[in-house]
Amino acid sequence: MSLKLSFSSLLNFCIANKIAFSIWRFPHSDELTAILSDTFSDEKSCDLTNDKGFCMSSFDNKGKYILLKAKVELRINLSEKTIAVISNDETLISTSQLKKLVSGYYKSTKPNIISSSFEQTNKHHFTQTVQSVIDNIKEANFDKVVVSKFKEEAITNEEIPFLFKKLYEDYPSAFCYLTYIPKNGIWIGATPETLLSYNRESEVFKTVALAGTQNGDGIELKEAVWRQKEIEEQALVSRYIINCFKIIRLRDFSEKGPKTIKAGRLLHLITEFEVHNSKTKIVNLPQTMLELLHPTSAVCGMPLKEAQKFISTEERYDREFYTGFLGPVNFNQSTNLFVNLRCGKIYNGKIRLFAGAGITEDSDPEKEWQETEMKCQTILNKLEAVRNH
Repeated sequence: MSLKLSFSSLLNFCIANKIAFSIWRFPHSDELTAILSDTFSDEKSCDLTNDKGFCMSSFDNKGKYILLKAKVELRINLSEKTIAVISNDETLISTSQLKKLVSGYYKSTKPNIISSSFEQTNKHHFTQTVQSVIDNIKEANFDKVVVSKFKEEAITNEEIPFLFKKLYEDYPSAFCYLTYIPKNGIWIGATPETLLSYNRESEVFKTVALAGTQNGDGIELKEAVWRQKEIEEQALVSRYIINCFKIIRLRDFSEKGPKTIKAGRLLHLITEFEVHNSKTKIVNLPQTMLELLHPTSAVCGMPLKEAQKFISTEERYDREFYTGFLGPVNFNQSTNLFVNLRCGKIYNGKIRLFAGAGITEDSDPEKEWQETEMKCQTILNKLEAVRNH
């Protein structure tokens, strides 16, 4: 059974009625999954064993996330353009039943989401911060620090569903999502980086080290040439993951890479790690690794505590969910969490776009600024395409 329900109408209906929802598409998939939720937590302790829903965690999460529990689940086949609406007892429901289920949600919620007031990151401050990191690395205070920024652009509610559609159509290798949570606003993104995945049936755990960025326009993957700076940056992230394995005395894992991948117009270096927990028998492996991995050196730096302190004092804004993690927990026997990169927060007629760059001793402040500008274009280019259509 499929329902003739406009995707845009569904999103606009949820936003207008303050219905918490999340819609996502896995990399290389032709199916969207969406949940409408009448139950969502304030920040709660992560529990990858017993929780089920869609989670979002901030950069500085302190072991917590916000969890949306599904009251209604929708499966949208992109190739067939059909929507199957399923209740939490796995039975199909009609459009009228759907409207009845969601009617009356959050009527007392205020319509506008207030975002913390910060000035957009200017180039001078960003490059000065990068130079400060380089100087500190030379003095052996850091190995690496990820410096980030944000910029804002106007956006209308009518443009939101079309922007999301452009993201999942044009970035097939990314995890694409659109989430609305009362009090936290609308978040949208197309992230290339898996934090972790775990399948309960096969007991296979996966994670990746992803770092290093260059413009991929006109470049074949096999022809990509990487500078020493990007190679070392990627190696730092790989060593960080291996060190996490060592902490829990996990030695039986496979490592593939580094290799070059393409995410939209950008190229990255990636190394893939896989663990068959049916052999290692580590109790609560995904939960334990989540606590060790986040925040990774790919979004924070090394040493971790020193990098976090530098970021909190020098960036001059709150990252919120940017460089946190998000994804479905225990859906179809699997948990899939992604690092929240190439993302934006939509509030009060604006979209706040975030981007960062990993700074090492070989970094150049001007080139790092240009890298963050390229990363912001992941979403900005698609918004422009929506307007020009």
